[in-house]
Amino acid sequence: MVADQNKGRIVVLGTATLSAKASMTATLSTRTSLSLTHIRAAAMSARLVHRIETHPQVNELSHGSPEFQTRIAEQRAHTVVSVIEATAFLEATINQFLADVADGVKHYAGMNTDAHNQITSYWNNGDNRDDILEKFQNALNLLEKSRFDKGACPYQDTRGLVKLKNHLVHYKPIWVSGDELHNVEELLRSKRFPLNPLVPNNNCYPERLLHHACAKWAIETSIKFVDAFYAKIDVTPPYNNERDWLHAES
Repeated sequence: MVADQNKGRIVVLGTATLSAKASMTATLSTRTSLSLTHIRAAAMSARLVHRIETHPQVNELSHGSPEFQTRIAEQRAHTVVSVIEATAFLEATINQFLADVADGVKHYAGMNTDAHNQITSYWNNGDNRDDILEKFQNALNLLEKSRFDKGACPYQDTRGLVKLKNHLVHYKPIWVSGDELHNVEELLRSKRFPLNPLVPNNNCYPERLLHHACAKWAIETSIKFVDAFYAKIDVTPPYNNERDWLHAES
C-alpha cells in the first residue's frame, strides 16, 4: 500500500481498488413575488380606515379630545399606507412580469422568440430603470401590443396615483391658507372625493384628502390599470383568485 501525495486518496498496488474522499456544497435559490403582498396590504389598510370612519362611537368624540386625535392620526396613517402600497403593487407587477420572461420562469402563449429576446435584453441590460408607467408602456411596445393612451383612463388616474405617492414619500412642506387647494388636491380634484367624514368642515391638507375615499380610489386605480395591461397581452392576472379579498370596505 502506498500513500499518494494527493490528499484523501490511497492507492492499493496490485488491485483495481480506489478509495476517495469528496465533498460537495449546493446553494438553494428561491424566487419570491411581492406584488400580491403589496395590494393585499393596500386593501387591508383601506379596510382599517373604513372601520375607523364608520365606527358608531367616533362621532360622539369631542374633536379636541386625545381619543379623537388618535382616530385622525390612524385614519391618515392607514390611508398613506394604502396609497404607497397600491403604487408599489404597480411596480412589483411589471418588474415581476419582465423578470419572469427574461429568466424563463414563465412562458406566455403568443410571445414569439423575438419579443422574448427583446424583453430579456431590456431587463438584463439596465434599460429597466424607467419610471413605473413607462415600464408598462415599453413592455407593451416590445410585445407589439397597443400602448396606453396617456390622455385617457386608466393611464391618467394611475399617473395621478403615482404623483400622489411621490408627493407623500418625498414630501416638501408648503403653505396652504383659506380655501386654497394644495397642489396634490388640485391634481385629484376631478375625482370628486367626498369631504373627510371625521372633519367635514376642515378644508385643509392633508385631512381633506387622506381618508377612506382616497384609499379606496388608490386600490381600484392600480388594479384597473394592471387589469388593462394583462388584457392587452391576453394574460389572466395572477391575482384573479384574490379579487373578493381585495376590497376596501370592512
